[in-house]
Amino acid sequence: EPADGLVPYDINAPLWSDGAEKTRWLSLPDGEQITLTADGDFEFPPGTVLAKEFTQEGVRVETRLFVRHPDGVWAGYSYAWVDENGAPVTDAQLLPDSVVTRPVPNTAVDWTYPSRSQCTGCHTAAAGRSLGLEIGQINRELTYPSTGITANQVHTLSQIGMIDGDVTRFGDLAFPAYDDTAAPVADRAWSYLHSNCANCHQDGGPGFIATCPPMRAALS
Repeated sequence: EPADGLVPYDINAPLWSDGAEKTRWLSLPDGEQITLTADGDFEFPPGTVLAKEFTQEGVRVETRLFVRHPDGVWAGYSYAWVDENGAPVTDAQLLPDSVVTRPVPNTAVDWTYPSRSQCTGCHTAAAGRSLGLEIGQINRELTYPSTGITANQVHTLSQIGMIDGDVTRFGDLAFPAYDDTAAPVADRAWSYLHSNCANCHQDGGPGFIATCPPMRAALS
């Protein structure tokens, strides 16, 4: 179960993760806040922990932590909910710094756990390290499990003092969900590219395409 201090969140346009369902939480050190940047992105203080749980066909397979250490360096850690034989475990196992693949019980799925270096391969400096946590992604309602109250996530985080900055100027910034048929197809396509490609394919990213202006424009 999530520890006290972990705040659940959800996003409008999730990264594709081999069809897995995901649940997300964030935690800040006492007295610290998220810094709101000029473009609606978030900067997190040292001591931040971002947590994500992956489920395949109803079977919990992984809890992944992305931690900003006191020296400011980000690092990822994978915990497996199945052992090397594909049997469920009651206490998640911290995996070594290597790529590990394990069968998911009662399914035909093999789940691959990333190495720690692979985490920062996607969570790039160009993308601001954290992915999914920005105004356009979390500007939506969420029903909070601990209270049953449904509220806008941006307003909630601001009201409880977790965000340092004026969120009201981004009131209309919300990325369209992929299945939102009321949104133009082009906007939904941009949303997909932003979530699944732009972390690498942008200025300063490892997949920057200097010779492809159309892709650069789409991902800017």
